[in-house]
Amino acid sequence: MSISGSFLRLQTKAIPRVLKLNASTRFSSSYLWKATSPLELGIRNVGVYGVTGMRFNSTSAPAVTEPLPTFIEPTSLPEIDPNAPLHFGSFAELGLCNYTPVGLLEKLMEVVAVTTGMPWWATIGVVTFFIRAATLPLIIHTNQRSTRLHNIKPDMDAISARLKRAQESQDPFEIQVQTQKMKALFKTHDINPLSVFIGPLVQAPIMISFFLALRAMAEAPVPFFNVGGLSWITDLTVADPYYILPVLSGLGFLATVELGAEFGPAASSSPPAMRNFLRGLAVITVPATAYLPAAVFLYWIPSNIFSLFQLFLTTNSKARKMLNLPDMIKHPPSILDKKKGFFP
Repeated sequence: MSISGSFLRLQTKAIPRVLKLNASTRFSSSYLWKATSPLELGIRNVGVYGVTGMRFNSTSAPAVTEPLPTFIEPTSLPEIDPNAPLHFGSFAELGLCNYTPVGLLEKLMEVVAVTTGMPWWATIGVVTFFIRAATLPLIIHTNQRSTRLHNIKPDMDAISARLKRAQESQDPFEIQVQTQKMKALFKTHDINPLSVFIGPLVQAPIMISFFLALRAMAEAPVPFFNVGGLSWITDLTVADPYYILPVLSGLGFLATVELGAEFGPAASSSPPAMRNFLRGLAVITVPATAYLPAAVFLYWIPSNIFSLFQLFLTTNSKARKMLNLPDMIKHPPSILDKKKGFFP
């Protein structure tokens, strides 16, 4: 039975799933295909890629049906037990410990925790004191420069006043003279005014790295981080429900601002507006950081304690002699400070 191709409409479900070549197929201008089907269909003049005719009959061998592909439901990644034993490589399994400052800090914490077996609250505190102690020589160097800058403050103020008057009178010769005097003053006392900012510029990236590392460790979380706290806050992955840690952190920062632990001798001459700003910042940080994981405060609080210890080293006379720090001169109230108009 032949049916013209122009009048044949094949439904998708009516086409046999498996086609196979008959042994008697002749490869000429016409390809004769055989298909296993209960019905015998003939297709003629199908102009697809040179195929001029097809004939289907029911005398071919039984069809070999192919199994339909089996779709496997995607499975979620296995959850990591936060109470699993901590070992070298635990952080890497969680996607931590890369070659950035944050990743290296995470690796250091892992090494200390695995090696010593200390709980996480103690590990964070030990690593904090270790990093701060490593930066202490740089802080002492900064304190030396800032002390020298403080001691020559009256000379600086006098030259600055003359330089300002020369600028107001537009006297280029006097401007050049006073500028050279200022440079000579710095060279005589071996001072670079920008050196007093080295300490804060180094400590700021360390603080940011600690914050990012501890937050990532809490979000993972790393093994035993949910039971690595102490006293009222055993879970370091959540915020302190009693706001004790944020308050202690804010008070510690306020103490360093008031006592000048972060600014050295230059703190006494810092503008009042700057101090007021830092005081307000210490108050604002309490509600602004209350949502953070408790692990973050286990860095901030010991860091503030170390800053107070640093203040003791830089203000105690015996400690200053041991550290070869110059004596800080107590200047009387400057006449230039009482007058207005010398400084913008």
